[in-house]
Amino acid sequence: MGRVIENDMRRQEFERQRRHEESQRALEQKRLRAEEQARKDAEREREIALTKRMQAALNSLGFYNSKIDGDRGPGTRAAEMAFAAAFGITSLSLTDTDVEELEHIAELGFRSRDEMNRAVRGGFQSRQEFLDAEAGGFTNASEMAAAHRVGFDTAASYAAFQSSNFENPDEFRAAARGGFPEPTEFAAARAAGFAERDEYREFVKSGLPDRAAFEAHQRAVAAAEEAGEACTNHSGDMIAGLDSCLLAISLGARGPDVAAAFDTIGRRLQTHRAELAAGNPGTEVASTEGAPSAGTFLQELALVDAAIKRHGCGMDVLRSAWSDAEVSCKQTDTAADRVVAALNSVATEEAEAKRVAAESERNRLALETARARVATLVENLTAFMEAKRELTQPLEVAKAFVALKKQQEATDFRPIEQALTHLDELLGAEADFQKFLEEKRLSEAVAKTNARATAEAEIRRMEAFVEQYVASNLLDDNVAELLALKSTLTDARVSGQDSRILNSQKEAKSALERLGLSETLAAFVPASDEKKPSGVQQAGNGLALTDENRLLLEGAPKDILLLGNFSPKAPHLILNLVGKVAFDGAVANYCWQGGAPASPDGEIRVVQALRRIGAETFNLAPNCGATAMVSQDVIVLERGRFLQSDIIEASALVEAFEKQDLKLLESIAWADVGKESERDTQTAETIRKEVIAGLRTGYGFVQLDNDANGICLAVEEETLPLHRYLFDSNNTALTKYLPREGATSVMSLERAFVGIQKQDCGVVYAEAADLQQLLQGLGKAQISYTMLPVWMDTQVVAAAQTALTDADTAQQREIAAKQQEQEAQRTLAAKQAADAETVRAKAEVDLRARYSQEAKAAFNRLSNLGDAYIRSKEISGDFATLFPSIAQWKQERLQGGWEVDDYDGTLLDYGTADWHGRRAEAVFVEIVAKSKNALRGEYAQHCFAVGYLIDDEFNMLRDPIATTCDKSSEQVSAWQVSRAFESRWIVR
Repeated sequence: MGRVIENDMRRQEFERQRRHEESQRALEQKRLRAEEQARKDAEREREIALTKRMQAALNSLGFYNSKIDGDRGPGTRAAEMAFAAAFGITSLSLTDTDVEELEHIAELGFRSRDEMNRAVRGGFQSRQEFLDAEAGGFTNASEMAAAHRVGFDTAASYAAFQSSNFENPDEFRAAARGGFPEPTEFAAARAAGFAERDEYREFVKSGLPDRAAFEAHQRAVAAAEEAGEACTNHSGDMIAGLDSCLLAISLGARGPDVAAAFDTIGRRLQTHRAELAAGNPGTEVASTEGAPSAGTFLQELALVDAAIKRHGCGMDVLRSAWSDAEVSCKQTDTAADRVVAALNSVATEEAEAKRVAAESERNRLALETARARVATLVENLTAFMEAKRELTQPLEVAKAFVALKKQQEATDFRPIEQALTHLDELLGAEADFQKFLEEKRLSEAVAKTNARATAEAEIRRMEAFVEQYVASNLLDDNVAELLALKSTLTDARVSGQDSRILNSQKEAKSALERLGLSETLAAFVPASDEKKPSGVQQAGNGLALTDENRLLLEGAPKDILLLGNFSPKAPHLILNLVGKVAFDGAVANYCWQGGAPASPDGEIRVVQALRRIGAETFNLAPNCGATAMVSQDVIVLERGRFLQSDIIEASALVEAFEKQDLKLLESIAWADVGKESERDTQTAETIRKEVIAGLRTGYGFVQLDNDANGICLAVEEETLPLHRYLFDSNNTALTKYLPREGATSVMSLERAFVGIQKQDCGVVYAEAADLQQLLQGLGKAQISYTMLPVWMDTQVVAAAQTALTDADTAQQREIAAKQQEQEAQRTLAAKQAADAETVRAKAEVDLRARYSQEAKAAFNRLSNLGDAYIRSKEISGDFATLFPSIAQWKQERLQGGWEVDDYDGTLLDYGTADWHGRRAEAVFVEIVAKSKNALRGEYAQHCFAVGYLIDDEFNMLRDPIATTCDKSSEQVSAWQVSRAFESRWIVR
């Protein structure tokens, strides 16, 4: 019984347990169903939310136009398919990733993959920005941003600004509105108050001082045009027409139409006057019943006469006959006639202006003439002094010359004329100066005669050549032109006009060269050039004396002749365009036939003569034989020595002279040279005696009778600049006596005396007291010497010292001024650099504010990638693939027991670069890795600069660069330049 009860109890317990479990299972199933339903509801709500977001994004892109209800029905599916087709994808999935991407595209606004790619390549962040760029003609975002920053909406207007010379865009736009292409003209126009270029150019053309005057002038022109139109269109009463035309003329309307109309009125007045005088009033006067009374007739006649006078006044003004207008206009009643009064005022002003202009022109011509006379007088006086000629009243002439120089730049000719007259009077009393002028005139006449004779002889030769050539080549195509050329040459030669002869010779030479006959002409020898029999007279050496060689062979034996080499082989001697002898490049090659004379005076005179012709550089040849003469510009000879020279060599020179290959340039009379030499000898002897007697002060020269070229200066070293200045000031005189190749040396008087004995010193220069001691020593040592006729007295030395001091002061002032200018330039440059840095810094702040999000994202991506790699123990990875050099470094560090202790990344630069014609983001990061080595107990720090291109279109990282920081600047810069990098982070 007990077991039965126990079993029953167990069954009841089991049943209770089963029911409980079933109840629990039912509850669990209910809970699971509730959770499943909640999950489905949540999923459905998520799908609805995602669908709504998708619908909103598609709607903003223009693919979906229905209600945004979260129902992914046919309309939504169609919009999805249209979007997928536009962007080149298979389909859209209802996922957060795809919807977020869609929303991102919707936020940017792009309607197709192609449109988005083109925008990305241009660096544009949104479709609207891209469309604005296309509308404005921009090809990339940076260009458009740069244009927008300075206020330009189109690429064309921005390009026009960049290519212009304007610095301020606002000024460029204002100038463009006014039609101004250049900033200088725009600034000038704005300063004058003009905004339109056409109006400003009219203002400039008018020559008026300001805008107010220009506007007044414009009003006057408009009034004149209106009056002129009234004059030309008037067809009524003759007197009214006269009034209209006079008004027009007084206002400045004086064109051909007004002149024609006014002339017609004048003829009508004269006709009417004649009719009145004949008793026939004609049609110009209104008819009246019966004959007019005497009073009416006289009134009409007086009216017409007055009108004729007024017409005469207007006609004189119209013809700009201002003197006549002054008279004719005053004959009218100007008090009652305001128009004629205005014409009279115009005539008076213009007549006065004409008189003033005429007087001004007379003064100008007189001033030019006076200045030309001054220049000629200065030239003559300078040449006279360079020739070592002397004046009897040098101080008076010097004073008058200084007074003339002071007046040389005067604007009034009268004081110049007065100074000229005074100086002319003084020089007129100077016999040597007048003789010099006559010699110069004769020299110029000789040069002119020689030039003409050469040209005339060449013309005769050309005539003979043409005649012979034509006779031998009658069928030549050029015969007609050659005959015309011969006729021209003959006419020029017969005319006797120098300019015509010279020009015809040159033109004929060019014509023969053009016809290819130059070489034939050069080889042509006229029959008339055969040697003629000897004349009756003979020169001292037996050469025939003829008219052609008389200037060469006849005259004082010691006269010096300068013969110019006018053959084509002369290196520098030429005739200039006006037929005057000159030296090409101012260089003269010359030599002495038979050698230079013993006295230096002749050589000095020759150099002075060559300098007057225009030579500045002189090349003296040591040998002047018959062969060497051909390569010289000038052959110098002393007539007596020439007549005693070798007859064969002399004959060759005479023949060249007779053929006009050699022509006399200038002759130097020995009498003049001898006088100067005698004066120098006397001067030198006076100096010697006064030095020995202790009567001289200053500095002088002793010339030793030896072959030494050294010039020994017995002066203090510190005074050398003063004495060099004195030498330069007396260069012309010293050149005559000092050795050409002499080297100067500074030494004591004792050393100079030793140098004389060793023949190191050819000339000694010293102060008077030292010279006195030196001469005494030379006398005791029985050493021959000569005093030079050149002396620098104390006044000259003091003047030289003052000039040097003034020059030094001027130089110091110039240096100070340059230093001040340089300091000012440095200050300005520093300010400009600071201003530029301020502008750059502001631009950089603006740039970083604009691209901060993109730059931060690119930096974080690269920096985090580097941080994860460098801190890890792994050698491989994405970072190692991009930057194998850093991977190699890391492997070596790990093998050496190093581990990274700290990492830091800094953004170096961010922007866009070129990748096969597409623009992609580029980022550069500085990585600093701090590591430690427990075994070695050391810390170390390494710095790298890394960067790459971010190709979002293909989801790739491209074109990486890695370098150490010490080389990063150069290598990163090279990478950026080669890939057309445009920074969005740094303004350079």
